[in-house]
Amino acid sequence: VADEPAEILLEKIKAEKEKLVAEKRIRRDKPLPPINAEEIPFEIPSNWTWCRLGSVTDLITSGSRDWAKHYSNTGAIFVRMGNLSKDSFNLRLNKIQYVNPPKNSEGNRTRLEQNDILVSITGEVGNLGFIPEDFGEAYINQHTALVRLNKKIFPTYIVFSFLSNFLQEQFNAPQRGLKNSFRLSDIDYLIISLPPLAEQERIVAKLEKLMKFCDELGANIRQGITNADQLLQTALKEALEPK
Repeated sequence: VADEPAEILLEKIKAEKEKLVAEKRIRRDKPLPPINAEEIPFEIPSNWTWCRLGSVTDLITSGSRDWAKHYSNTGAIFVRMGNLSKDSFNLRLNKIQYVNPPKNSEGNRTRLEQNDILVSITGEVGNLGFIPEDFGEAYINQHTALVRLNKKIFPTYIVFSFLSNFLQEQFNAPQRGLKNSFRLSDIDYLIISLPPLAEQERIVAKLEKLMKFCDELGANIRQGITNADQLLQTALKEALEPK
């Protein structure tokens, strides 16, 4: 059975978003500019489509300001720039700040959910994070954007796309001012190649298999270096011992 074309998936997402707007669960999107021919860098399969990221998201927002007064030794995780990475979307959690967030709309707005994508929007733009299952209560600060995808999109495909050279070049292109600030509308305008949903899942499965292989290969190489170093040290020790 042939995969349903991505154009139809986009239409379903559009209808779903209209329903969420009617239920007042999300805000209506601002119109996105069309994609010009010169913006398309390469050919894609006929059942894929080019689209702007904003057309497949339910929410794009930035984090909270002035939350230092809410810092705590316990409580919810406060994800900051140092927890994001340039070459990975796995959160770096060796240093964690905790907060006791305010019980108001600002606290609710920036509370993270599973599969949220985080993007740094000041300083080094385009650093990434991805909220895994069972991460627990967590929030973000103002230097980070939250990208929440529509439920009809396979989120891991999109976050893998964020690591691609094509997406990273888009992060670098519109940086403005001394602080390299990146507006939320710039995230809306990012161009992505969108496969059918089933193809998104197959691509992710293949990527995860390759990443696991690379991790195992790297571990074997590191172990091999350690073993070689131990053999060398043993040989040197024996050579220096008195006969």
